[in-house]
Amino acid sequence: MRTIKNLFLIVISLFAAQFAHAQTGSMKDPVSFKLKNGLTIIVAQNTGISKVYANFKSEDDAVKEAEQEGLQNLVTDLFSASEKETNGKINEVKAYNSNQIDLSKAYLTIAGNITPSAAKAIAQKAFGDWKGNTTTESSK
Repeated sequence: MRTIKNLFLIVISLFAAQFAHAQTGSMKDPVSFKLKNGLTIIVAQNTGISKVYANFKSEDDAVKEAEQEGLQNLVTDLFSASEKETNGKINEVKAYNSNQIDLSKAYLTIAGNITPSAAKAIAQKAFGDWKGNTTTESSK
């Protein structure tokens, strides 16, 4: 009976140690900023993981689901593909969506092992010159 109790305590200790290790404050408070074109960038730095994840979302009702999916694929590639491949895709998407998306209603969320300054530099380089659609419902 004592062996079972000791084994149980060892197992509980291992789980507690694993849980405590997983909760080691590697996640920083999110930081948000806007590019000059109105695109909102939200960065959640997490040094506890090795990858960077990104998501693009527009709250503009005029943006079709297929267009959002294409933008999402671009954003994913932005943080995983080579710069040459990504630049070509960015230009294609900007050209196609230049009059479709109101960037003041769009969000680029970046999470993972990336500093806010590095994320800002990438976002600025990729999307900083994108004008988008500046027409809002109230001005129609």
